[in-house]
Amino acid sequence: MTSLLPDITAGDTAGDEPTLPVGATSASSVLMVASHFPPLNAAGVFRSLRFARYLPELGWNVHVLTIAPRAYAAGDKCDDGLLAKVPSSVAVHRTAAVYPARWPGACKQWLRQLVRDQGSDRGGAGRNRAARPQDAQPAIGGGGSSGWLQVWKDAVTLPLQTPDHWIGWRPFAVSLGRRVIRQHGVQVIYSSGPPWTNHLVGCRLKQLTGAAWVADFRDPWVNADFKRWRMGDTWVGRQHRRLERQVLRQADQVLVNTRGSLHDLLDRHGDLVADKCSLLPNGFDPDDFASLTAERPPGDNALGSQPPHGGVPLDRKLPLDRKLVVAHAGSFYGSRNIDSLIAAVGNLHREGQVAPGELEIQLLGALRPDRDHEQRAIHDAGVEPYFTLTGLLPHGECLRRLAEADLLLLVQVGAPISVPGKVYEYIALGRPMLTLATPGATAELATREQLGRCLAPDDVTGIAAAMRHYLQCRRSADARDHVSLEVQQRYNGRLQTGQLDRILRTAMLAAASNSLAPRGTR
Repeated sequence: MTSLLPDITAGDTAGDEPTLPVGATSASSVLMVASHFPPLNAAGVFRSLRFARYLPELGWNVHVLTIAPRAYAAGDKCDDGLLAKVPSSVAVHRTAAVYPARWPGACKQWLRQLVRDQGSDRGGAGRNRAARPQDAQPAIGGGGSSGWLQVWKDAVTLPLQTPDHWIGWRPFAVSLGRRVIRQHGVQVIYSSGPPWTNHLVGCRLKQLTGAAWVADFRDPWVNADFKRWRMGDTWVGRQHRRLERQVLRQADQVLVNTRGSLHDLLDRHGDLVADKCSLLPNGFDPDDFASLTAERPPGDNALGSQPPHGGVPLDRKLPLDRKLVVAHAGSFYGSRNIDSLIAAVGNLHREGQVAPGELEIQLLGALRPDRDHEQRAIHDAGVEPYFTLTGLLPHGECLRRLAEADLLLLVQVGAPISVPGKVYEYIALGRPMLTLATPGATAELATREQLGRCLAPDDVTGIAAAMRHYLQCRRSADARDHVSLEVQQRYNGRLQTGQLDRILRTAMLAAASNSLAPRGTR
């Protein structure tokens, strides 16, 4: 099938100016391409926000290219508290965005409304007439099969959402980004994906301006376990592989955030990325925890945990009459659920090993209009008194609730080369964790860093045993589970930004070297 997508080497505007090298300035300047940036409250915001906050401390002039709030997709949530964390020295450039994948649906709704209006204009004749068999439309495709209709639908909609729903931001971002680079002497571009459209923007800006470019893969692109259609020998799969390879070829430096992702790229792309691919794990923003004052009862030290950075002093004895509070941040989706934990709590309740008032499991952000699996499972198991569910919380409020908990819950099903970003904020809080994960990067991290007990997500017996252990710790005040300060420092976002600083400067040197190399050797 011939590609219906614009190649990311193609021109974006008529009358493009000749490509000129980016001039050096006394201070280093970076343009961060991040469609997801405050005030948007989404998982993809936090890594870019941390880097934007701490790069100025290392001598960088930081510019951010992002989507204007008025152009956010329907259903996107905002958090003004996140916006307040952006330093005043950071210049944020916002653009419009459109979402082409929604156009076919909008056209369909418009046509339906047009038909209704025409029927109304005719006085509603026939609206109450009973449908007769001869009035029914034959099944498209014959024999009741709509297979070819789906093929036609895919042919129309897939190019409008490849590589993702944000493809409509690309022309706006390239146009403004090019002006920012030239007007402010930007020397290096940093793009953060997903959304993968950000990398297409970064790639095109590099080609138009000659600036160095660092592409940061926060998740796997092609080998994403939860996006398996990208792996197949289909039109969509081929397009994703083509675009991924083009991004990897053009980037001066490539970042990944897990060892599994690093090995995946090296296995599939070998020499293309071997000398320019670096591992920079996710982390946490220490300033988010410096002023965090958990409102715990006097004398409470959770389960022997270390204080968060800046911290909450947690070095006193436990009150023996306080319930065990377990907290999980974020929503559940697909096969990622807590069915086994619910079953384990039900077993403990029926065996008389726990009673309401001794245990509370808080699922922060689990309430979603498009999913009720957790509510139904909790109801069916008869354990409603043990669970509290909330909708999406502001980031600061979510951290406060996590800091007040005794035990933090981490769940990862599938996605063997990915690690949820929330684990690093859990690490910052110093709380012990109960990790329910299938084999892969998340389970390896929990084991390697000794974050707490790590069990298979379907191990009801093991989960029940772990809950008995933590309940006993709460009752006896003799627990010493915690996350070490050494581990916390390893994922401190301010320190990690120093690593990004070196990678950005390496990219600038690589771009300069490539610009001087004979054309046939690049």
